[in-house]
Amino acid sequence: MCANNIESLNGKLSEEQEERLVWAASSVMGAGMDTNTSTALIFFLLMMLHPSIQVKAREELDRVIGIQDRASLPHVRSIMAEVLRWQPAAPLGLPHELRQDDTYNGMHLPKGSLVIHNIWQVLFVSVTWSR
Repeated sequence: MCANNIESLNGKLSEEQEERLVWAASSVMGAGMDTNTSTALIFFLLMMLHPSIQVKAREELDRVIGIQDRASLPHVRSIMAEVLRWQPAAPLGLPHELRQDDTYNGMHLPKGSLVIHNIWQVLFVSVTWSR
């Protein structure tokens, strides 16, 4: 964002433009700080609650250190996925449209229903789209 703005002005920002850019960049960084910090704290909590998992992850890291391929770290990847699943900082999901009729907890959901998955609570909104 900053580079694009500076480039579009050929590197010649007025004092006001520079100040606005600084505030915009700060806002973007600030928006991500809460979620990143929250996720890191949940990771630390999980490692304290499950020290055997931490030991296994450490052993895996020690065994494959220096390898850039994430596929070589299945246990570490699983831990990070669990951190994000167990206590997500932002519990929002993306809407999905059902391709066929479905039943969930005895509730009939017709084909075309809009399903919005919220990681903390599953919500279903039955909407039939007209095409």
